[in-house]
Amino acid sequence: MHVRELNEKRLLKRKHYVYATYLAVLSSLPILRSAPREVLVDTLLGKVAMITSIKTLDNINDLWHTEEEARLSLNRQLKIFLGRESNFREDGTEVGMAENFTYRLAEITYEVLRRRANSNGRMFQKYLQDFEKYIKGQTDSMLQKKAESLDIRKFLRDVNEKGVGNVWIDIDFCVLEGLMDLSEDELESLELIGKCIDLVFKGCNVYDDVADLEEDLRSGIYNSVVYLAMDKGWHYTENGRLNVMNKAKIEAIRLGDLLFLRGLNYLQEAKKLTRIIDTEGIAYGLKILRIFSMRKWLTRVSNPLTIASALMVKVTPSIMVYSEYI
Repeated sequence: MHVRELNEKRLLKRKHYVYATYLAVLSSLPILRSAPREVLVDTLLGKVAMITSIKTLDNINDLWHTEEEARLSLNRQLKIFLGRESNFREDGTEVGMAENFTYRLAEITYEVLRRRANSNGRMFQKYLQDFEKYIKGQTDSMLQKKAESLDIRKFLRDVNEKGVGNVWIDIDFCVLEGLMDLSEDELESLELIGKCIDLVFKGCNVYDDVADLEEDLRSGIYNSVVYLAMDKGWHYTENGRLNVMNKAKIEAIRLGDLLFLRGLNYLQEAKKLTRIIDTEGIAYGLKILRIFSMRKWLTRVSNPLTIASALMVKVTPSIMVYSEYI
């Protein structure tokens, strides 16, 4: 399906690949600062293709697919991202052509890795494992429409694996390992940075849930804010409809901050081991990402004190109890 038609059907939005390009540059430059220009451009292409493929298929699954159809599409996408044999859909239907667009983008990502990565390297093996974990998280997240199946602890432990942080940064790691032989310390630093990015992106999932709360509730989806509210008693029912107190939104921001700060701790450990990576540059990009993830909610808040408080990264005692689940 053509990009223009995908845009008209709201399966793809221009902001997906525009924002992805900006964030790809922010995250790739500190890792690949010494890479040749063509290698860096290739890497950015692979990352933007990946995130656009993921976001578009996510929309297709939400709008057009049953749960079983969504599972099939995710498994097909996974095989293509991993370079395993998989066929595009050949039924000629509208949904089939839309899906094929996402699979072609997944092919582009894998083609970049085939050119630039060391297929026997540790980072490429990490990419393969992380993508399987990501798809499992996406599949588990389908349970969010079945509120009785989940609580905030299970969300943090299992469902939040749908975060794309690991696979996003793995592309940079694979390209770096393909460029040079890395010492054991450098490889360990990449592992730690990967843990950092994973946790920060998981925190961003929670920030996104704050902004999407009302829309999700209308769609019958219980996101992390709802699970937090149910665990703490910050909710009530009115006219048969669940409502969440504003306190739950504020504390959900702190839950995101718990993940964010835990991630930065790993980055500080990585800094001691690497001479190649600009860890300060990574930290700067992550702070931009945090504000970027909160932007939709912040634009709706009228109280300047609430905005100022939200922009500060901090964790409250009521949120610290969830530390063992992340």
